[in-house]
Amino acid sequence: MMKTSVFRKKRAYLHSAKRAEERYNLLLSKRLYEELNKKIRRNDEQVKRMKKLSNIRSVYEIMFEGEKKLYVIYHKKIDGITTFLPIDKYGNYEIYLKRRRIFERR
Repeated sequence: MMKTSVFRKKRAYLHSAKRAEERYNLLLSKRLYEELNKKIRRNDEQVKRMKKLSNIRSVYEIMFEGEKKLYVIYHKKIDGITTFLPIDKYGNYEIYLKRRRIFERR
């Protein structure tokens, strides 16, 4: 059981790093990844929960370096960010959620 959770956390980090670079031109180091996770856990003032997707996943908006908004999905069970969401030219991330059929919990 422990190996699975460590593997899932490592896989989530690797996926997040790839998506952060692809979608935000952000090189996500392990240290920065953990910092962002801590901000979400502490409910930092730079973090805002945008939408609850399920009991264990939520979309968060993180103000990064004072000006850049990052939209991420945080997974409570693995205690980490699982992906960085793409945004359109209007700053809307919800089109991706609809296209991928990730709906809000009812």
